[in-house]
Amino acid sequence: MSPEPTSFLLCLKAVHGTAVASWMAGQLCIWWLHVHRAMGTHGPALGVLGGLDRRTLGAITTLTAVLSLLTGAGLLAL
Repeated sequence: MSPEPTSFLLCLKAVHGTAVASWMAGQLCIWWLHVHRAMGTHGPALGVLGGLDRRTLGAITTLTAVLSLLTGAGLLAL
């Protein structure tokens, strides 16, 4: 194997980094939604998320977690 990374490896790294960042952002956003809905505050920041509810955000977070695990396993395999 050559010492310089191939384009496949670089793409895999980019997808992995993006998936991990999206997963962490989703985790923070889920807790933020729980707190603001429990407190009953519906400020302008809650309107930014639009129709994105907890179940949809949870599904997106789960998909990005699975994607980050799969790409991480792929990076370890290479």
